[in-house]
Amino acid sequence: MNNYHAYVKDLGFMTLDSQKLLIDAHGNNGGDNSYFVNVPSPRLVFGEGGVDDAEDASVVVHEYTHALSQFASPGSNLGLERQALDEALGDYLSTSYSSDYSAYNKGLVFPWDGHNEFWSGRISNSDSTYTSLNLSKSIYVNAEIMSATLVDIFDEMGKNVTDKLVLESLFYNVKNGTFSAVANNLLLIDSLLYDNDHKCDIYSVLVKRNFKTGFCVGKSLVYEN
Repeated sequence: MNNYHAYVKDLGFMTLDSQKLLIDAHGNNGGDNSYFVNVPSPRLVFGEGGVDDAEDASVVVHEYTHALSQFASPGSNLGLERQALDEALGDYLSTSYSSDYSAYNKGLVFPWDGHNEFWSGRISNSDSTYTSLNLSKSIYVNAEIMSATLVDIFDEMGKNVTDKLVLESLFYNVKNGTFSAVANNLLLIDSLLYDNDHKCDIYSVLVKRNFKTGFCVGKSLVYEN
């Protein structure tokens, strides 16, 4: 946690998590689940069922992302699509974190805690697109759309740039927010931070994932049909 907190600061987010965050590695009474709660004080709680959740760094980063999301846009995690987004952000940053250590099983979120006899785990390499969104399904199924989109952008632009775009996007989240709004926010943030240097890379992924149509030329010109 300290190492990842330092990484977030190194990317320039000096005040994103400036408060005390309590952590209990054995806090869920043996249950096979972990979570972030903000009351009575911000804290991360990890379960011990199956594989101890806090033994998997991907679980730790995922749950920490929920905390960062709350700190950046307090009280905004309301609405089914918005809740799916929070899961997707955690799954993406977990995948990105793991990439520093190995490309093995890159698309498997929680490679130690999940994908075993205890729990099937989740993936961040789904072929789902925005047209696959179905709010009658679980937020975890719908999260695969956005986490895979972000991993595609990661593959185009690399870890540091994509992580910075994603962390900055946390400040733009609102209640009942949509994946489509996040897609637009990523383009906006690239224009603000990088003068549209990655606009076409992002846009091509958004077209592939059915958020956009048409194509991009140069840094600033987008043709849509």
